[in-house]
Amino acid sequence: MSQRCYDIHGLVEIVIMPRVRPEIVREIEFQIGPFRTDSPARDERRPRILLQPYDEFYADDAEGRSAAIFYNCQGGTGSYLKDESGRLVVKQDEAGFRVFADYANVLINLYLQVLIARQGFSMVHAAAYKKPEGNVTVLAGAGGIGKTAVLGYAVRERGLQHLGDDVVILSGDGRCLSFPRAFVLKSYHREGYADTFRRLRLPRWNLYSAKRFLIDNAPLVGLTKSLLRRSGLYYKVADALRPQPFLATVSPEELFGRNSIASEGQIARIAYMDRTEGHTFEIRPISPAALVNRLFAVIHYEWKDFLTHLVSLGALNVVDLPLYCEQVTATLKSAVADKELLQVDIPAKATPDRLVAFLDEQGFF
Repeated sequence: MSQRCYDIHGLVEIVIMPRVRPEIVREIEFQIGPFRTDSPARDERRPRILLQPYDEFYADDAEGRSAAIFYNCQGGTGSYLKDESGRLVVKQDEAGFRVFADYANVLINLYLQVLIARQGFSMVHAAAYKKPEGNVTVLAGAGGIGKTAVLGYAVRERGLQHLGDDVVILSGDGRCLSFPRAFVLKSYHREGYADTFRRLRLPRWNLYSAKRFLIDNAPLVGLTKSLLRRSGLYYKVADALRPQPFLATVSPEELFGRNSIASEGQIARIAYMDRTEGHTFEIRPISPAALVNRLFAVIHYEWKDFLTHLVSLGALNVVDLPLYCEQVTATLKSAVADKELLQVDIPAKATPDRLVAFLDEQGFF
């Protein structure tokens, strides 16, 4: 494989070096594929994330001193984190981060977030769409709340452009930057995207939890892992058997056509959506402090399976964790300032169509 490069809005460059396992390349491509470029940037001042094979860490980055032990990881204080069981090393250098990996357990967005936070930007778990006059509506909330259904209506029925359906980037000066990727279709998206489900012949359920349970509790799973690691086949087998928590992925162009994605826009409204036990829709103002708290919490909850690495990077003084939290909080406070901030309560049993109709009545489109 040749070198692959990605340019995230001119903020961070991500480079995958040759010899990185194809499973990892596919995972990174899924996360940031639309940002791929033909060649590396020439601006050496731009932060960079460099992905390399796990074994290259030993050849190039031996510290020459005893590593500190932190629970199941080890590392050089102020320098790197090594997770031997996960075959992952994260090293900080002058340019940004170097990630050495052998398995597709790399959440590139986590390291990207640390680097953009230093520049006054932050990811949020949200969908966003842009009106012709340039104003952007950001819809935040937990997974399964209805963001993708609302976005589909905004783009397909109202002809608006979208900036992402899962993650977008907010800036301290009040802009929303796109973060497009393949749409992840889950069972609860069936109503809003019935035509796509029929065309792709998607099943109603994928039994993700059951598959995970069976794999994690299969007889002799520990012995099997050990033997596969010795033979060098572990990561190929694990990648083939690894269940996905979704039914399919579809490109934005396939769903909405070309020119459906906007690069950025000025934020006009941010709505935080909750499913509630009530029976009626409600909409009311939300304070900036409450909204910032919830935006901060939800994006990190989405990364919960990988947060141990971020915390471990802090414990080894590779990342200044208190400063990171301050930077993200400051960015979000500035991003929401002087915007229309709303709390939307959605009855737990309300269908996506009812949610869309309610927001339409409230002038969201």
